Amino acid sequence: MDGAGDFGSDLFPIKQDQGNGSYCLGNGRGTGGPNESQRAILAPGPEGAISTERFENFREGTELGEAVLYLEKAMADKKISGELEQKVNRYLDERGEVFIKYWYTKRAGIWDAGMKTSIIGQVERDARLLDLCAQVAAAAK
Repeated sequence: MDGAGDFGSDLFPIKQDQGNGSYCLGNGRGTGGPNESQRAILAPGPEGAISTERFENFREGTELGEAVLYLEKAMADKKISGELEQKVNRYLDERGEVFIKYWYTKRAGIWDAGMKTSIIGQVERDARLLDLCAQVAAAAK
């Protein structure tokens, strides 16, 4: 997959810079084209592309990824130590283990909500992640 078509922008025409015509993006080498619209994260709006719920999910996932990187960098740069460093390290180990071992298995499904490895448990882990980032930011000042 390469190109703007992967993000749904090939599903609506774009006004040409000059003249009255329009053109579509994507639909070429490996982009999937309109037949892949269920994965679109952009939608047509009155002035061009607008975000969708899928885009917001993508954005939130990016923020969570950046939060994990923030914690890893704080540890690598020795900005935290002691109990907080141990807490961050335990959290990152747990998050990685859950993702690697359980994300794509039946144990990770919503039918297994009582387990800490469940998808539902991910909401709690994400909240803990952001809380740890706040603690690290306060300690690093």
